[in-house]
Amino acid sequence: GEVRSKVKSLDAGDEVFAMMPHDWGAHAERVALAESLVVKKPASLGMREAAGLPVVAMTALNGLRNKAEVRAGERRTG
Repeated sequence: GEVRSKVKSLDAGDEVFAMMPHDWGAHAERVALAESLVVKKPASLGMREAAGLPVVAMTALNGLRNKAEVRAGERRTG
């Protein structure tokens, strides 16, 4: 894949995973995304494991926002 010159956190050849915008779909080998949606894959994870991380993160975030009603900047104890 290509890494554009404006990208600061990634280099060509880095193994990465990303969170696709919810209305795009993700059935492609290559996509163009904003740098903020892409992170380096931890070396300790395989690609299949890394691919599942965005789903886990969004599930947790959804639970915090919609079930626990936690808002940005709010802290909960106990």
